[in-house]
Amino acid sequence: MNIREANQIIGLLNQMAEAVTSMGAIVEQMAWNTIEDHAGMPGERPITAARLENPYADEDILETELVEDEPAEEPPLGEPEQVPELLPIEQVRAVLADYARSGLNDFIKAKIRSFEHTKLSQLTVEQANAVLAAAEAEAGGA
Repeated sequence: MNIREANQIIGLLNQMAEAVTSMGAIVEQMAWNTIEDHAGMPGERPITAARLENPYADEDILETELVEDEPAEEPPLGEPEQVPELLPIEQVRAVLADYARSGLNDFIKAKIRSFEHTKLSQLTVEQANAVLAAAEAEAGGA
């Protein structure tokens, strides 16, 4: 197998993975649409569908010529940039439910609306974590 064939196969597999994750997101959204989203609501909730953070979108790679890799640049020395770890939406929901019961319900709803949504389940993981961070700051400042 040469590089061109390998690239074509990898490209097709990436397209299939994109399609499967898109279908999972559709099923998840359909499941959320069948229940009323309330942080304190008991019962089973839909699990979060897998998402591709950087989907394979460059279809032109299949027709490009092979070029030699350039040597990688050495990263500058210093402190590495710390990336905050994002909590899954289920954990964010549980913590926000506690904050809502402690009197921050209106604050949390306002933060969700600031992302132009009405339900926590409509937010991305990053947005939900931003709502959680704001609620934590508000609870600490109160």
